[in-house]
Amino acid sequence: MTVMRVALVIEALVFAQRTWAQSPRDSLSKVYLAGCHAGVEEAQNLLPDLAQKSELERRVYATCDSSLVRLAATGDVRLERDAGRFGCRSGIRDMFERYGVGIEITQGSDRLKRSYAECLYRLWDQDLLSPDSQSEIAPSRLLTLLRFLVVAEEAFYGDSVRYTATVTHLELKIPPSVRASVRITGDGYRATVTSSSGLSCHVFVGAGGGVPGRKEGEPWCDQ
Repeated sequence: MTVMRVALVIEALVFAQRTWAQSPRDSLSKVYLAGCHAGVEEAQNLLPDLAQKSELERRVYATCDSSLVRLAATGDVRLERDAGRFGCRSGIRDMFERYGVGIEITQGSDRLKRSYAECLYRLWDQDLLSPDSQSEIAPSRLLTLLRFLVVAEEAFYGDSVRYTATVTHLELKIPPSVRASVRITGDGYRATVTSSSGLSCHVFVGAGGGVPGRKEGEPWCDQ
């Protein structure tokens, strides 16, 4: 690690300690900060590599922290209907502006929208969105989770020549906000995932778990 890099790390740690001492500790503020940091990371994933990429990221992290202190002092963070969404927008916008592509914010570019969507998905996985946002995002996330579950069950079947009803035996990450269950049906299985907002989605493989009007391997959600 170069001397300059060490100096930057020390500077970041000192700033973080000072900001942390000033930062509010309430749950709403923590949600905002989680969203802002996630927004920075998701924007970084889609923006091009630059020589100063890590330094830009560090600066925006610092901006997230200092913005939280200001927002908490003015009470603005409490006025937001969804502190997580607010945080995502803040981190992503700042990252795009520092990369010199702030024009994409007003244009609503594809990578801006993708960054925002991925940020919200991360917060959904952690159950850090408002109930309205959780309900809005739940269908797409649950359907995606079931598609991964089908792949994971097939991988398990390839190793064990059977399906499993024990979800923890699958190579599959289940968010804390989701309940998942699998029922073996003789020649296959039926799986159900339910979000914290109460939405349930299902998928079946094999004739034993079949549902009229539904296709094998294609997940659906309750209306």
